[in-house]
Amino acid sequence: MSSKFSEVCSGLNYKELEKATRDNRRRRVLEPGDVLLIRLTSEGTETHGERPCVVVSSKEYNRITGNAIVCPITSKYHEGYLGTIEIPNGQYKTYGWILTTQIRTIDVRARRAQLLDHLGKDVMRRVLHQVDALMKFC
Repeated sequence: MSSKFSEVCSGLNYKELEKATRDNRRRRVLEPGDVLLIRLTSEGTETHGERPCVVVSSKEYNRITGNAIVCPITSKYHEGYLGTIEIPNGQYKTYGWILTTQIRTIDVRARRAQLLDHLGKDVMRRVLHQVDALMKFC
């Protein structure tokens, strides 16, 4: 048993492994409701530019993949636009409309996402309900 363990561990660089473990402990894992400032690239009519986005993926997904599934937030209300949920003015640092139909996956580190805010369960319940309905529709 110990020889097998030695074989597996022989190729490991322990200093790098210890550093990676320390870095992972220090890094905050994103949660549903976290609002990030992200630069989005787009094709066609997709939302783009530097803007806030709300995390809709689970903490476990975010921890395992290093990615996050987000919905962009816009400051402009578009009447009749499906899938918009208003963030109540004055309750959070962030105000605007969450675009649940513009959902996308981002690499949090590559996009250098900055944590801005955290939305409460009341808003997130509505957002996740919309996202769930959209996935069932597709």
